[in-house]
Amino acid sequence: MFKNIFLRMSSAKESHQCFMTGKTFGQLIYDNFLFDIPRIMDLCAVYGNVSNQSLLRMMLDSVFRHQPQYNNDLQQAAKTVVQVCAVTCFFHIPVFHKVM
Repeated sequence: MFKNIFLRMSSAKESHQCFMTGKTFGQLIYDNFLFDIPRIMDLCAVYGNVSNQSLLRMMLDSVFRHQPQYNNDLQQAAKTVVQVCAVTCFFHIPVFHKVM
């Protein structure tokens, strides 16, 4: 059920008569936090299996296509995760303690 809700939230078009422009849709989902990088990562983790891949791909394609700012957000999140992992791993690996 949640998958269908997120799939609908990722679409700018409900029917031939009910739709909004891509630019308006992109601003709407971004400014109102309908999608953010942590939520997108959660969706990938939960629905990234083989049976849902095509729907997930369609959903994420729409989100990233209509709002390019998500690309910047994803890049920043990836950098932060790498930095945190590097610092955390550095202090927890016994070899590094001998060097220090």
